[in-house]
Amino acid sequence: MARAPVIIVIYGPAATRQVHNAEALASLYGVGVIVVDAQDEGHPFPDRNAIILTERDPDAISAWRATSLLSKAALIFVPLAVALRAIDAPPPAIAPSRRLTRDEHVALAYLAEGRCAATCRVAQTLWSPRARSTALARTLLRRLQRWGLVQGVTAPDGGNVFWWQITDAGRKAVRP
Repeated sequence: MARAPVIIVIYGPAATRQVHNAEALASLYGVGVIVVDAQDEGHPFPDRNAIILTERDPDAISAWRATSLLSKAALIFVPLAVALRAIDAPPPAIAPSRRLTRDEHVALAYLAEGRCAATCRVAQTLWSPRARSTALARTLLRRLQRWGLVQGVTAPDGGNVFWWQITDAGRKAVRP
């Protein structure tokens, strides 16, 4: 019985060096087919192991797969910030700001790629080893919250922040 293909979907905002690092990303995941998805519905869904570089959100990619003839492909979603960190590429070219540090930019870029993320997941994406601890990431995220760039999602009883999500102001800060 033939195995279903595995499609690695690396998703992130436009102009963040996906295509520039395409070969290194394909090598990292051990695939030979690279699909650069420019949100064109005319692209056929890959029929073998491949990597898709896209700006689409995971739901749109899942819908694209469902409408294709090859709906049995296994999808693995990888945020761009995580993929670039895995190949030791420099962080995405994000709109500069004088008051944001490199780790703050990376945290915002990571949150801009998905919906909500726990503090420990944000900490794993940061570039400086010192900032990769959960406590330091929480401090960084609280600072971004004071600036109105992220917001914390708390438990219904109003306790600790469990999840973080980017605000519209935060999206503008990472838009190239």
